[in-house]
Amino acid sequence: MTYYRTVDGTNNNQNFNATGTDMTRVGDAHFVDGISIPIETVNPRTVSNNVVGEGDANVPNADGLSAFMYSWGQFIDHDLDLVTSDGVNHIDITVPNGDPIFPDGSTIPLTRNVIDPATGAGTDKPAAAINQITGWLDASMVYGSTQAASDSLRLPDGHMKVSDGNNLPIGPDGSMLAGDVRAAENPGLTALQTLFVREHNYQVDQLAALHPDWDGEHLYQEARAIVGAEIANITYTEFLPKLLGDGFLSAYHGFDWTRASPKSLPGRRIALVTALCRTILSGWITLATLSANSWN
Repeated sequence: MTYYRTVDGTNNNQNFNATGTDMTRVGDAHFVDGISIPIETVNPRTVSNNVVGEGDANVPNADGLSAFMYSWGQFIDHDLDLVTSDGVNHIDITVPNGDPIFPDGSTIPLTRNVIDPATGAGTDKPAAAINQITGWLDASMVYGSTQAASDSLRLPDGHMKVSDGNNLPIGPDGSMLAGDVRAAENPGLTALQTLFVREHNYQVDQLAALHPDWDGEHLYQEARAIVGAEIANITYTEFLPKLLGDGFLSAYHGFDWTRASPKSLPGRRIALVTALCRTILSGWITLATLSANSWN
C-alpha cells in the first residue's frame, strides 16, 4: 500500500476518480436519443445574462465575504475536473438579440467535450466525458495529475520550481506553469496557485530543519500531504459552510461499503461540472463585491 497519494489518483478508492476516467452521473442521461444527441433547452447565453447580470457590484456582500469566495471555488474546481473540447463537433451558442456585449446575429463558438469512445454515438451507452485530471480533492491543481506534469514542476531537493520574485515558473512560451493549465485565468486564481507553491516550499524548509536526514523525495511528499490537508481543511471548515450554510454538512463518521448505493460512490458528477459549479462561480462573481476593495 502506498503511504502517500499517487499523483494520478489511482490506488485511492478502487481507482475511482483517476486521471483519464469517465465522469459519472447521479441520474439518467438526458439526450434526444438517450445516447448522444443534445437536447435544446433554454439558451445558455440568456441564463448567463440573467444570473451574472443581476445585482450591484458596488454593494458589499452581506456576510462580509470578498471575491476570493468565488476564487477559492474556482481553485478547488480546478482540483477536481478538466474536460477538453474535441474541436470538431460544434454546438455553438446563438446570442439573443439585444445582448449587452455581442451584436445581434452573433454566435459563441463551442464544441463538445472529448467523449469516451466506448460511449456515445454508435454504442448503447450514454456519452460520457473524460476527466483529464484526478477527481479527488488532492491539490492536483498545485502538483499536477500525471507523473510527467508533477516531475516538471519540482526540484530534486523537494522544493517546487519558482520564477523571479518567488512566483509561478514560466514556460518556454512565456506562460505560467502550475499543476493545472488554467492557473492564469484571472488574478485571484493565479494568486492562490502562487500562494500554495510558496506554502509547499515553506513546509519543505520547515521539515528539512526538523529532519535533516530526509531526502528530497521524502520532503516533497510530506509537504505535499500537508498542503493537501490544508486545502481540504479550508474547503470543508471555511468555504463550504459559507457557501451552503452552517450545519449543512453533517459530521463524517466513515464510509460503510455495506450500505453504499451507486449514488454514494465517489465520482466526479457531470451535473456538478457542467452546471452547478458554473452557476455557483458565476453567481459569486456577482454576489461578491468586485471593486478593488473586494480583493482585500
